[in-house]
Amino acid sequence: MKGNGIGFKARWIGIFSAAVVLGGLSLLSSAQADRGYERRQPEPVQPVGVEAPDCHDDNRRSLQVDNGQVVTWKAKTPNQFKARAYVQGEVVRLFPERNSHDHFEIQIGPNPKDVLEVIYNKSFGDLRDVRPGMTVAACGDYITSTAQSGPYPASPSGAIIHWVHFNPREGGHPHGFLIIDGELFGDDVEMAERRDSRGGGRRGGGRHDFTTLDAWQGLASQMLSAGAY
Repeated sequence: MKGNGIGFKARWIGIFSAAVVLGGLSLLSSAQADRGYERRQPEPVQPVGVEAPDCHDDNRRSLQVDNGQVVTWKAKTPNQFKARAYVQGEVVRLFPERNSHDHFEIQIGPNPKDVLEVIYNKSFGDLRDVRPGMTVAACGDYITSTAQSGPYPASPSGAIIHWVHFNPREGGHPHGFLIIDGELFGDDVEMAERRDSRGGGRRGGGRHDFTTLDAWQGLASQMLSAGAY
């Protein structure tokens, strides 16, 4: 009987130990899931001062701000993966202008690697002086950029968003836009009409677009010859 009592006690100790281990693993798994959710869905920075235009995917479906999706794409997709994106963040770094395009980096999540390079075509209007700390909303084409691709070097941020301006040709590429500290860029029809009536040429201090097919074709030729995004 004594031996049976010892065996019974040992079995209960084993069951209790297993329960403690499983409970600990469950808590750890839950904590890891919570941290993963935070990485995928960081709190967005909210620009104020202007009502944002609609942002659409390639099928004309409305997009909402989704920083977490872009963070996931950065981590899991191959070089040159492309998709439509809508993000919000804060300017953290400036890059040199290249081929008449402004380049700067925004933070879109809590981790140091949660950054994205914004590339803005100055043919659609000059930006204000961009500085770290400014809030940004960007709708455009996301591309994972971790290695050289043709004439395009890898992004220092590991990914870009470009085409952050409107498309003058209805029915083609979806419109994009850029909002910096509550000011909208890349969508000013009146400025485009003034530009066309004066024979073209980039003007400072405003936002530009193109309303005629000739103007759009001319811009496309300039971009191709310059090797611009």
